[in-house]
Amino acid sequence: GSEMCIRDRGTCTWTISNFSKLKLDKNGEKSSDIFSIGGHKWWLSLYPRGYGSAKDESLSLYLVLADNANELPKGWKVTADFSFSVICQHDRDKSRKGVDKNREFNAKGRDWGWPNFISLTDFHDAANGFLVNDTVTFEARIEVNPPPTGVVSVNATSAHEGTCTCTIPNFSKLKLDWLGWKHSDVFSIGGHKWELEVYPRGYGSTKD
Repeated sequence: GSEMCIRDRGTCTWTISNFSKLKLDKNGEKSSDIFSIGGHKWWLSLYPRGYGSAKDESLSLYLVLADNANELPKGWKVTADFSFSVICQHDRDKSRKGVDKNREFNAKGRDWGWPNFISLTDFHDAANGFLVNDTVTFEARIEVNPPPTGVVSVNATSAHEGTCTCTIPNFSKLKLDWLGWKHSDVFSIGGHKWELEVYPRGYGSTKD
């Protein structure tokens, strides 16, 4: 094939030769092969002529979570730090890079990245060394963060009574939603389902 996707310790290197002859789908997209990092499957999504508002202006590049949703728990989310580089083949130090931290991939947003990753003018300028002999190399570094949710254990003493213990690691780094709360996983006691809500900064106060 004309492309390779090589994975190494959380880095996927995607080299595309015959770039000008790439076959794109009807949306102008080219997908990399699927690769595995951090216990999850991913692919890179490239729009050589740009996507959306960046069309005909910038090269767009996204990271897509490729896990089968049916195999993930309900309400799943995967949080990751990732970066993309387009490699300068004359001098790696002049590669162009974008970094995104603590990005949450979930059922509503499985892909994140940059519509304006690099302007088409810069990308196609031979002096910049991104496209050499019609070949380009992208590099994606991905670090999947451990799930921040605590461990819920239920000790049912009888059919109608029980104790739920909710352990929250990294409490100071808890990701709260916009109401300033964090809720536990759902647990069952007495034939009903419950969850605990925690407001680490108090409820009803103005945050910060």
